[in-house]
Amino acid sequence: MFRTEVGEYKGHKTISIFSDDKFVVSFGVNKAKAILEVLDDVREFVEKNQSKNSSKINFDSLTEDQKKAIMQFIKG
Repeated sequence: MFRTEVGEYKGHKTISIFSDDKFVVSFGVNKAKAILEVLDDVREFVEKNQSKNSSKINFDSLTEDQKKAIMQFIKG
């Protein structure tokens, strides 16, 4: 299960993604906006290129609280 955590780096807000408590990636508001703009492309990339042995990532599986936290982070 993926989870997010909002933090700060050198005075700038960041969001970090963890998988089963292992760090995956961290980025700021500008990269978060870019990801949201191309989210459909990212989803298609994952679907076409994921390993047959890995489980399919369901981007729609975020809870409402997680969605709200991400939107609050982006809006600053």
